[in-house]
Amino acid sequence: MTTLPVKYSLFPNGGFRIIGDCKTGNQESGSQKSLGVSRESLEPTRPESPSPWADNSASRVKSLNRCWHTTSRIAEIAFAKMLTFCLVHGSTQGAAGWDRLVAEFERRGHRTIVPTLPINEPEASALRYAEAIVQTLPDDAGDVVVVAHSASGLFLPLVPIRRQVRQIVFLAAVIPKIGASLIDQFRAEPHMMNPEWIGKDPTASEEIAMRFLFHDCSPEIAQWALTTRRLMYAQRAYTELCPLDRWPCVPSAYIVCADDRTVAPAWSKSAARERLGVEPIELSGGHCPHVSRPADLADALLAISL
Repeated sequence: MTTLPVKYSLFPNGGFRIIGDCKTGNQESGSQKSLGVSRESLEPTRPESPSPWADNSASRVKSLNRCWHTTSRIAEIAFAKMLTFCLVHGSTQGAAGWDRLVAEFERRGHRTIVPTLPINEPEASALRYAEAIVQTLPDDAGDVVVVAHSASGLFLPLVPIRRQVRQIVFLAAVIPKIGASLIDQFRAEPHMMNPEWIGKDPTASEEIAMRFLFHDCSPEIAQWALTTRRLMYAQRAYTELCPLDRWPCVPSAYIVCADDRTVAPAWSKSAARERLGVEPIELSGGHCPHVSRPADLADALLAISL
């Protein structure tokens, strides 16, 4: 089994989106379970009177109508139930990278948990990372939605094995494959990552961070985001075989970012359908929507979780 140098930053953070059926799949049996958010319930509905600024473009009208319907949907469910979101950082940001999304959830009356992973333990296994997440959860975690960004998707399905949770959400994240290591996956599926991203360390270069992670941020937000960078190279977790022998029985969802420059959006969509049995939710923008568009990300997470 090949060991990569510690500075080989293979999987930094990521993000995604669409709105359709949300199901949980089993990688072995292919069984699926509906989450109760159907394509029909989120299909855009035309307002009774068209927007005065809408032009004659069918695509623009469709976009405006989708925004109108999604806003109405969020208004209906926003206060239906207060949830707790456990936000797990990826491999190029620390817990502070979630600050803008935390503020969005707090404003809407939802709680957040933001674990700090053992980024200075390259020998830590995937189970060790999962345990670090589980230790932050309440004893009764039935209303907790665990969201993992980028490389931390590798640990995400191990969490519900240790503690029952409401849902797991992969945010521009890798998805582990039973019987394979992450490095095995990368060799078999080289298209899963943007080839220009391979080997880059955004924690060592502001230019690299801006090009691949924060390119869709305003200058002010980008300057703040640069202060949240932390390198997590989970050497053992990347090279060990996935410890799962079956996929956990828990509702799953995937959020894809259309302009992700790290994890390839096409791979994300395909992997979400094949491994999770779900239609991915697609957000505009780059790999870190929790930084660049936290309100949109909060809307998407609430839509699939409530």
